Amino acid sequence: MSSTPQIQQLHWQGQVQSTHAGMKAVDYLHQQTQISKVKLKDALAKGACVYLQPKAGKSTWKPLRRASRLLNTGDQLKLAYDAQILALTPPQPECLYRHKAYSLWFKPAGLLSQASLYGDHCTLLRQAELQLGHSLWLTQRLDREASGLILLAHQTQAAAQINRLLQTRQLAKTYHVQVQGLCALQTPITLEHPLDGKTAITHLQGLQTTPEGNTWLSVRIETGRKHQIRRHLAHYGHPVLGDPRYGSAPHPQGLQLQAIALKLPWQKQNYHFQLAELAPHLAIFPSLK
Repeated sequence: MSSTPQIQQLHWQGQVQSTHAGMKAVDYLHQQTQISKVKLKDALAKGACVYLQPKAGKSTWKPLRRASRLLNTGDQLKLAYDAQILALTPPQPECLYRHKAYSLWFKPAGLLSQASLYGDHCTLLRQAELQLGHSLWLTQRLDREASGLILLAHQTQAAAQINRLLQTRQLAKTYHVQVQGLCALQTPITLEHPLDGKTAITHLQGLQTTPEGNTWLSVRIETGRKHQIRRHLAHYGHPVLGDPRYGSAPHPQGLQLQAIALKLPWQKQNYHFQLAELAPHLAIFPSLK
């Protein structure tokens, strides 16, 4: 007797009718999708299902994690199930500094900053929440392929304050980047090529060249456009090593871009966080190891 094929990927959306009111979420989803309850419980725990409660006057989709949650008439559910993604084991972030209002984390390469359509278990935000045991708020983003320092807020007020600091350019981050080819090391360079029709400003300072004929740069950005550093450097003719998306060959150690320093003015104090001091063993720039 042949076994029933296992569902590998499914996108499903539905609204709870009165005939299904009072059902547990896992039972309802099993009935609607035929995915096993064991796999649904795992998917829910990993953020693959979101829900909306119109009757509660809420308009924000939220993760539905509790399989035993009782559903109400009118509840809307979305499930984005991908067995391959759910089977992934995410690399673990490391908390380097903890304040009552925020914490500073090292995000390893391969970890998303925030949730995708298929869930959030492979994100910095979710893994940090699991480590600390409470909700956190994302205030910055770092490309999945990149690594380095990133702030997470512990309260909504702290998140709003950090966002204001970012908007007024009072919160400054520095990156170390290894690019393809030889760049001038003596004079700082500013790149101002617009991205997506918006102003984008990137400051470069040469650090050292490598025996392979490449260059390490110190980079600061005044704006936060999508993939700004990678796109600006590719336009400059020196793409980041390990960045096939923007014109470079793969690198054995992956994308050579890392957030290594952060200056944060907070409650009349100026905090200067540096990876070289907090966790030098995590640095990709040879001089910091």
